[in-house]
Amino acid sequence: MAGTIFVSLILLAVVCAIIVKMIRDKKKGKSCAGCPSCGMCSKHGGCEKGK
Repeated sequence: MAGTIFVSLILLAVVCAIIVKMIRDKKKGKSCAGCPSCGMCSKHGGCEKGK
């Protein structure tokens, strides 16, 4: 039981860290999905750069 809770907490922390990084990157105006440029991105045209 304690092992399950421990693993769940670690997974939750990892997911939260990823979300925080994505939010910070978006606020800094970095490209979508970590691509070097939105032209190379699979979401080309769907980027909200500058918002």
